[in-house]
Amino acid sequence: MNSLYNLNTYSVLFAAIISLWIINPSDLSAQQSGLYFSDNSPNVNIEKRVSHEDNMVIITTKEGSVELLLTDDHIIVQFSQDGLAKITNEINSTEVEHEEFSLIFDVFKSMLSSGLRTLLDHSLQISISELEEVIYRDGRLEMITHNNTVLFKNLEIGDRFLIEDFAEEDAIRFMKELEKRMNN
Repeated sequence: MNSLYNLNTYSVLFAAIISLWIINPSDLSAQQSGLYFSDNSPNVNIEKRVSHEDNMVIITTKEGSVELLLTDDHIIVQFSQDGLAKITNEINSTEVEHEEFSLIFDVFKSMLSSGLRTLLDHSLQISISELEEVIYRDGRLEMITHNNTVLFKNLEIGDRFLIEDFAEEDAIRFMKELEKRMNN
């Protein structure tokens, strides 16, 4: 029997993830349509999910819930369709033991499901111009900004850090393509 508090860690609110994924949350402040963390942090835009296009490089975490995309101008991180489906299924399969709470819980579950889907149906986008270098070492795909910040360093999905959760072959392919686009 699942409980609301037993939802998989992929269901953590996207806003909370954002505040932890690069730097200290105390540096967080609003800036136009994106997020600005501090003078040492890259500008991160929150946009609608990006559809896959032919000119993109796309890699997915080993368990398939998160995608890292590369366009001509941006690095994008978003939940995969499978990841969003897992979250929705977890919420929809959650049940409550006591019958007297069932109706209230069903209403809450419906609101939570649609609200989370809306919230998680977005992407984080960082301009390639923010990057100084990209390296693959010790099983980690490290994208380093001009201010020596490693992107996604603290972004944990499930029980693994995002930058450690890509197959080596995929991470190296992504790194090589990113290097090409950084040098253009």
